[in-house]
This record gives sequence, structure tokens and C-alpha cells, in this order.
Amino acid sequence: MNRRFLWCFLAFLVSSFLAQGIAPCQHLPKPDQSATIVDIGAEGDEKAIVSGFHEREGPYPKAKWVFPRNCTFRWVGNEFAMKLPAYPQRRNAITFRLAAGDQILRFSCGEWSAKVYVTGRQDNEYTLIVPAEIIGNLSELTLQCNTLTPVKPNPKQADARVLMAMIDWVRVRPATESDTMPELKPIAKLDPSVPVTRRLRGVEARPSTGDIAAYMMPMVDGGVTVATIGVMNGHIKTNYPSKYAVHASNIDPNWIPMQIKALHEAGIKAISWVCFNVQDLRNVEDYQPIKQFPQWAMKFIPGGVEKARPRVGMCVVSSPYRDHHAKLVAEAAAFDLDGMFFDGFYLGGIPHPTAPGCVCDFCAKKFTDETGLDLPEKVDWTEMRFKRWVRWRNEKIIETACYFRDAIHKVKPGLPLTMNTNQWPFGNKDWDTAIPLWRMTDFGVSQHAYSLKPELEWLMLGYKCRLTRDMNPDHCDVWRPAGANYSRGDLARHEAEMRLFMLAALSYGAVPWHGGHIPPLDAENRVHHMVAEREPYFARDEIRHVGVWVSQNTHDFWGHLPETSNLIDYRDTVLGNWLLLTERHVPFHFVFDNMVDAGRLDEFKIILAPNVIAMSEEAAAQIAKWVENGGRLIVTGDVSSHDEWGVKLGKPRLADLIAGGKARHLSQDPGLAYVRNRDVEAVKALMSELRATPLPIEFDAPPSIVANTFYGPARKSLYIHLLNVSMYMPNDDTGFRGLEQPPKFVADTASDAQIEGSNKAVEGKHRIIKNIVVRPKAWKVKLAVLAIAGQEIEIKDDGSIVVPQIDVHDVLLLTLAD
Repeated sequence: MNRRFLWCFLAFLVSSFLAQGIAPCQHLPKPDQSATIVDIGAEGDEKAIVSGFHEREGPYPKAKWVFPRNCTFRWVGNEFAMKLPAYPQRRNAITFRLAAGDQILRFSCGEWSAKVYVTGRQDNEYTLIVPAEIIGNLSELTLQCNTLTPVKPNPKQADARVLMAMIDWVRVRPATESDTMPELKPIAKLDPSVPVTRRLRGVEARPSTGDIAAYMMPMVDGGVTVATIGVMNGHIKTNYPSKYAVHASNIDPNWIPMQIKALHEAGIKAISWVCFNVQDLRNVEDYQPIKQFPQWAMKFIPGGVEKARPRVGMCVVSSPYRDHHAKLVAEAAAFDLDGMFFDGFYLGGIPHPTAPGCVCDFCAKKFTDETGLDLPEKVDWTEMRFKRWVRWRNEKIIETACYFRDAIHKVKPGLPLTMNTNQWPFGNKDWDTAIPLWRMTDFGVSQHAYSLKPELEWLMLGYKCRLTRDMNPDHCDVWRPAGANYSRGDLARHEAEMRLFMLAALSYGAVPWHGGHIPPLDAENRVHHMVAEREPYFARDEIRHVGVWVSQNTHDFWGHLPETSNLIDYRDTVLGNWLLLTERHVPFHFVFDNMVDAGRLDEFKIILAPNVIAMSEEAAAQIAKWVENGGRLIVTGDVSSHDEWGVKLGKPRLADLIAGGKARHLSQDPGLAYVRNRDVEAVKALMSELRATPLPIEFDAPPSIVANTFYGPARKSLYIHLLNVSMYMPNDDTGFRGLEQPPKFVADTASDAQIEGSNKAVEGKHRIIKNIVVRPKAWKVKLAVLAIAGQEIEIKDDGSIVVPQIDVHDVLLLTLAD
């Protein structure tokens, strides 16, 4: 088989492999008196074969893939034709069981034709509906097929045949009234002036070569508005003839320019994936810069990882490689791009897990010059030298990102750049990445927002949407892979999950995009249609009321104190307060150490500092100043009992504010108590403190309704995004009890089945939520409309508004009185 077929077959391998644990593969469907089955792989199939078929094969019991292991089949080439029985004067439903790579097939019979996207179906079955007028009086028809994504033979291989797909059987039956072909409805193009940072229908599809027409078809049919392409890979091999990097094998120098041109002609913006340091690496010997510049390699601190194994990366902090890589990414920016996305954004060597760096000779000199200290010799959270190096790395990763940005902007001023920040507490992310959880405005930020664990599905989506939006409110996004295996092979559930992913991001003011097209493509088309309907209400001017302080200082320097559970407790504190406040529909944002240090708190009426234990003197002074200006401060736990480096103080920095009644102190953190034990009393205590300063808007709704409120243009209206996440919250509970915590039985939740010894977690069922009460307190409203449903809603005498129902998502549009 040729190389391209093997590559295309990779996606099929993954889905088929997963399917082994889902359902056994059947060679033939169950007998049906109203259907005729043509067994292509069986004796006598010559009657059906017209052209394009190769000899019979299989079954292969030792095959890795379910399809060839359990059935006989014939290969077909790029074009084939077959004779099939037909049911006269009826619409005919023709189902193929076939396995192929990521193919686009066109079937035709006479004047009729249909395009089929072959991807993502674990049952490998694809149904065509041939109209009755095409069938006419025929009792036999000739069906022709050609692939729109041709496979080419590899002359270097002994088997140089064109092997495009394997076909097991074809079933023909009269179509019922409910039988329909998947529909790909055209989606109106966006106004070209919509910037790439506000385009909500993004797909990552970055092949290094190919057929441009085949590449563009799913982009257009799927309703994509921004595509992430690849000028290089994580090994630092370029897909164009670079002056600064090794070229990928068999590059086509015309591919990238042709790809960008075709995208632009279709009204689609083009972002390029580029590498910050190293990414997507399985074998250290595949990393190209280390071969070119071994003298500029990263060195790693001893004790930074549990298992010693070879890792590689380049010193982008202090060595001359920094300038070399800046030239490379600036060279890439010379293409007609609309933005760049940096992956591999960390100061660690891979393959994963990362090993923290860099302690090379260049860094030793720079660290000493800038701090007056020698580099630490090992990981030691009690040593000031080590702790200063940890924070120095945070500063340097941002400095390097800005250095690359400035080099790019010399070539293309103002080109939007995004860094894949993707931070703790998930994905084994910790201090080793060097990415600080701070407000970042020098470039866009990105988070991954998906999980295979049912009890984490909503947390990974909702928490990461909130996190990315608050790190950079004007330029933020979330990403997830589009493969159906993340929904355990259930295509209907997968479409629902992808829809929820896209609408959740939109409802938080973040940009969603997905890796690969959503399978099957008609599902992507439907999902993107729903997004397109809501794009006019995408907003980023969210109302400010409560600021929840998330402290990187506490996370790092108190969290990592030896012989403690501080780290896991603090992470659960952050997640618990996010969960509690989101479920109670309190309008809040995260604020970060660098915002507090700079006194950037004036927009907030309330600051909640949950277990912010490691606090700088400057932060304490800024908080005191903010309180004197009328802010309400709520603190929990041993707040400010340590300095910013995790050293215990004789007297907490906020002790006088608390003693003087200028700060409300809760000895038990409500978020931690809620997430661990669903402590209702702790929740009541916090809500009582929050309501002492009236909330600008209140909701009577179950926890599975997420409500985010934004100002519309000129602040003359409100956009209230109402998102229904009941699918991820069985019994209105995610089931999450904290990181590394065992599930605790409350009701049927996503993790409760684990207690009873079941191997299958309880999955939530989507349900429509009715009679949601909205009470705008800070504004007078003169008109209320459900924007997507197109339904005007009565404003009651007390100013409240009852939303009749929310299926998945709608926007309550409130026009404000002058």
C-alpha cells in the first residue's frame, strides 16, 4: 500500500481499535426480508462487479483493525462501478460497509449524484438515498463511484496498486419516509472585516501537501471561517524551503501559498501553527535543532522528573538559538497569514512528561547577571535560590514570547499571536512548564478544554473557558480534538459534545476551535450553523462584580512545601470556588497576582481571596488601598500567613484589616468544603457575605444552567448567555469531588458508579430546563427577547423575566432604558 493510504488509514486505525471494546464487528447485517444484501467479499460477487475492484481478501484474525480481522472484502481503486439490485418506482436506500482513510467519495447513477465524507464512523456504514425518479422501472442499476481525494500508487513499493478502500457488503432496500441523506446546508460567509480573534468556527487541519480541492471541500461544506495550517512541525521541520530549518521530506514549495490563497478566496482566515520550542515529539533523535546546534541545547535541573529518560529542547531563554528561532518564525510570517499559534510553549524538554530547564551555561550567566544568584543545583522548595529560579523562568518565558512577537511584527506589523498556555491543574501541568497563571496581554492565550473522564467533562470545559477568558479578555481561545473516540464511539453524543464545546466558548467570550473536522461532516455543518446563528451576540465586555483571586505564588511556594498536601488542597480550592460560584450564577472573574500587585482591581465591587496564603507586601498594600476606596474583601483560611515566597510570617499581612472589620474572614474555605463534601452550610456562609453587596443580576435556575452577562454595543443592552450543561451534570452534580479524591455518594453523578464497583460511569442525559427566572437588579429593562428563539418575553412588575425554556443555548437580549 502506498504511503498516503497508510497515513489516511491512521485515523481509521484509532477508531477501529477503540471499537474493539465497544461492539463486535459483524460480517453481515441480520437478514431482512425487505432488503437485498450483496456480499462483495464472497463467492459469486462477480455478478455485482463492473470495474475498479481487486481480488478478495480476509478475514485476517491477526489484523490490528476490526474491519479486516472479521470480514472478507475487496479493495477498490479511485474509481469503481458495480451492479446492484433495485426496487422499482421507490426511493432506494443503499448502505455500504466500507473502510477507507479520510476520503470524499462521489456516487452517481444517471443524472443523480451524492457526495459522501468517509470519516469517523466506527460501524463503517454509509447510506445513500437514490430518488424514485432515478430508479424508475429499473430492477437493477449501475452505481459508479470516484474519490475526490485520489490515492496515488507508490512506485517504490512492490504492491503499486491503487488501494483506496475496502468494501465488505452492500445492502439495498426500499427507503422509508424517515430515510434521508445527510444535508450540508450552506452557511453565509462572514464579513471579511471580522478579525481572526473573533472568528468562532475554527478547524486545525495542517497537512504538509495534498490536493487543494480536496482540502477545501470540507472547509467550505463545514462552514469553517478560520483554518490553522502548518508551516512547520514540532520537530522543527518546515513545509516550505526555509533558510533556517531542515525541510520536511517531499515538500511541495507551492503548497503553503496555494493553501492560503484558496482559504482566502473562500473567505476563510489562515493561522499557522508554529513551534515555540519542541512539540509532538516521540523520539529525541527526531528533533532537528539538536542536530544542527548541539551547543545551544537545553539542560535540565536534577530531580525535576520522577523517571530519568532522554529529553530534548533548545535554550530559547539565553542562548543564541533564541535569535535563530526568532528568524525562523519571522520567515514563516512572510506568508500571507492572518495569525500565528505557538505550540510547545514551555521551558521543558520532551518527550513528555517535561523535564524542567534551563540550567545551561548561557542561563547560568544570565540568571546571575539579573539576580546576583547562582543557578540552583537541584529541586528544593525550601531554598530561596531555587524559588527565585522558578519565578525567573516564568518571567523569561513571557519575555521570549515577546521577543518572537517583536521579530514577527518587524515582518508583519500587528499580526495576532497566540501562545498555548494550557495550565494547571489538569494534564499533569505544574511549575515545570514555566507558564505562570497571570494576566497576559502581550499575546493571546489558549487552553485545552476536554476530558475523557466523565466527572471532569464540565470542569475541563467550563473552568478552562473562564480561565482563558480572564487571562486575556480580548484575545483568548479554547481547543479540543474533534475525534469521535472522545465520546466513546457514540456519534450522536459526540455531536452533542462538540456543540456544547463550541457554544460554551462563545458564551464565555472565548474563541472555540477544534483539531480536525467533526465527524461526520454533516455534524460539523450543523454545529457550525448553530454557532453562526449566535455570532452576532458574541461579546467580551462582561459585567464585573466579584473578583476571585487565583495566586500563582500560593500554588508554587506554599503548595510545594515538602511533606504537605498543600498543592492538591490549593488546586481544589480554586476549582471548588469556580464550581460553587458558577452553579450559583454569581457574576465573577478570576484575578491574578500580577493584577493585584499592580492595583488593577477598580472594576470589582468584591474581592474573594480563597486560601491566598502566599502574599507579597505590595499585594497586601494594594488590597488595603482598594478596601479604603470602598471595596468589600472576603478572605478564607490562613490568608496572607506567608510571604510571596512561601515563608511563614510572624503576623499575617491582612491581620489588621481582618481585626478592624474591614475584611470578612471565613475560617473554612467554602469552595474547598463544597467540592470535597458538598457542604451546604459553607455555601450559605459565602453567599450571605456576597449578597451583603447586592448582586447586579440574580437567577433562579438549576446548577446545570450557566449564565454569563455581557454588555452589548455602547452598553445600551445586555447579552445574557444561558447555557444548558445538564448532559455533563447528572442530577445537577458533576460528580467531581476534588483532584485525586475518591467519589462520594450523593446521587447519580458522573463518578458515583465507581463506588459501586461498576466499570461504567453514569452519563448525564441532556434535558430541557424550564422557567428560568432572571432578575436584573442594576438596570431598568424596557424590552426582553430570546434572540435565537425570536421570542419576546414579558417583563413583570418587579422587573423579573421568566425564560420559558432553554434547550442547549440561547441569548436573552435585554434593551436597557435610557
